[in-house]
Amino acid sequence: MTPYVQAGLVTDYFGVMGWSNLWLWKLEKVEHKYFQWGGGISLIEQLPIGDNFRIGLTQHLSRNGREAMAIEESPSMLHVGPSAPIFYDEIGCGMYISFIPYYVTRVSLEFRYGRDLTYKRRDYSSYPERHETISDVDRYSATISFFAW
Repeated sequence: MTPYVQAGLVTDYFGVMGWSNLWLWKLEKVEHKYFQWGGGISLIEQLPIGDNFRIGLTQHLSRNGREAMAIEESPSMLHVGPSAPIFYDEIGCGMYISFIPYYVTRVSLEFRYGRDLTYKRRDYSSYPERHETISDVDRYSATISFFAW
């Protein structure tokens, strides 16, 4: 688990949000051994249509992390250690609609696209020579959210 914080500002037409993890160092690491930061910033433009309906666009730039196993290789042995984060950079955009059905709960539908810029993928297709390649990865996500107060 990694605790994080997010904060932002919003108006009727524009918003900005930032997020960051709170744990900048870790004992077990795969890469970036001295600085374990993940976070990002997102810009949000929205157009309110009436009191209950909004449409919007988002753009984000982030440094994400994923879990990996720490592997130490030597000529005579392969040692698999505990899990540790691997970080990569992403840029993306999205669109959403938000509405309040029956004046009770706000519902939001969002579609987001992200392009990984520095993701390292291990290529084992040419075994026994293993090597890392930097390859762009496209990510798509759809989210539905319910907000009630």
